[in-house]
Amino acid sequence: MKMIVDIIQIEAAVTQALMHYNDESSGGMYTRELPTEILYCLSPNRSINHALDTFGVNASTKELIVGVIYPTSVYQSNDTILLDYLSQIENTIQGTMNASLLITQSTKNIDAVCQEYGITNMERK
Repeated sequence: MKMIVDIIQIEAAVTQALMHYNDESSGGMYTRELPTEILYCLSPNRSINHALDTFGVNASTKELIVGVIYPTSVYQSNDTILLDYLSQIENTIQGTMNASLLITQSTKNIDAVCQEYGITNMERK
C-alpha cells in the first residue's frame, strides 16, 4: 500500500490486467491468475517477482487494499450475493477497515513512489 498514491493507479492496473485477461490474441496474461496480473500491472518494471515483493501481501503486511471486480451490468445496490461476499472479506481480514488511510499514506511516501517509478524531481514539478 505504501506505493499506491491514488485510486487511479489501481484502476489503471485493473483495466490493463482485464485487457490481458480478455485478449489472448496479443499474448494474454503474463501471470497465471488475474489478482497476480493486477499486481504485475502495478509494477513499474516487468518482473513478476518484483511486483509480488512490492505490492503483494506477506507475513509483515499491516495495511492492504482489497478490491472486488464485479460486473457493473449485473450490479444492483442491494445485491445480496455481492453484500455476502463483501461480508466474507471483512470477516476474513483481521483488522480494521479505513477508507481514508489511502489518502494520508500517499503524502508520506511520495518520495519512495517517485524512486520506485523512476520519476525525477524535475518531472514532479
